[in-house]
Amino acid sequence: MHSPRSRAGRYAVALVSVAVAFFFRYACDGWLGSRSALDFFLAATAVSAWIGGAGPAALSIVVSTVVGLWFFVPPRHTIFIGDVVDLIETASFVFAGSAISYLACAMKRRQEELGHEIEERRRMEKELQFLNTRLEERVDQRTVDLRRALQELEAYAYSIAHNLRGPLRGMAGLSEVLMDEERRNLSFEGQDHLRRIRESARRMDELILGLLDYSRVSREDIPKQRVALKDVVDEAIRRRRDDLQMRKADVVVEEPLPDVLGHRDALVQVLSHLISNAAKFVAPGVDPHIRIRAERRDAIIRLWIEDNGIGIDPVYHDRVFGVFERLHKQEEYPGTGIGLAIVRKCMERMGGHAAVQSEVGKGSRFWIEAPAA
Repeated sequence: MHSPRSRAGRYAVALVSVAVAFFFRYACDGWLGSRSALDFFLAATAVSAWIGGAGPAALSIVVSTVVGLWFFVPPRHTIFIGDVVDLIETASFVFAGSAISYLACAMKRRQEELGHEIEERRRMEKELQFLNTRLEERVDQRTVDLRRALQELEAYAYSIAHNLRGPLRGMAGLSEVLMDEERRNLSFEGQDHLRRIRESARRMDELILGLLDYSRVSREDIPKQRVALKDVVDEAIRRRRDDLQMRKADVVVEEPLPDVLGHRDALVQVLSHLISNAAKFVAPGVDPHIRIRAERRDAIIRLWIEDNGIGIDPVYHDRVFGVFERLHKQEEYPGTGIGLAIVRKCMERMGGHAAVQSEVGKGSRFWIEAPAA
């Protein structure tokens, strides 16, 4: 809503614009004569419409018409029009002035709307920036709190696992002593109970060790460097030599084995688990055959560990890499169900991946991927 003073100022601008147009037209009257009698006043109409709006523009048209007729349209010093051509020019001026006024007012209104939109957008951007800053601060704080809570939880779990191993070792040791000293006094059923106690304690100890390994892999930093896959494979086979000999496993390593970017100890641990599974999960009476080979896929090296084992149903291909996921009974194939979880976690921490291709009764083809060195 415009104040009376601002409204009067807008109409004053219209009159001043007409006066300026009159001055310029009067100055050119000597060489223009009766030609372009009202054209100069179109500029005054445009200025009045842009600055003042429709009302001052209408006033400018009326005053310009009267002044132009009086001073520049023959017969001069009268507002009566004596020629049809002059009448047409006057009507054209009124029409053109009205069109200019409408367009100027529309453009001014649109400019004001754009100004409001730009101002509103700037306000929203500032508010959004403020909210983003607050959100980032809260996320950073929550991240710090979560990291601290995870570290405390991991330390707590690590401590509990270590404390549990003491009683388990005691149970296993005492049951073994009891078996040695009281074997003659125990019935066959009692000896079987002691054997089962000792075996359960051993399995529980292996399970705790597996959890400790998984926790360590999830928690510790795994810096990457150039690693020779040939050395990694040889070390993993050496660690599993006794188990491989006991199961009469045949291991074939096909070269070349390119260098990769990774962590040597972590890769040895990964291959050790995969070789152990390849030798263990075979049908009764079947000698394990294990084939290890590598292939380059652009900037990635994929290492295959293939076996002639019992195979895995495709439904469980991703599930077997979960913690405590077992597809067979303990009596059939002993284990903790953590080995493949450690394999995938290690590879993910090194920026790689692990997966399996297998069918029941047709063996398994586990593979791991790491960046080429």
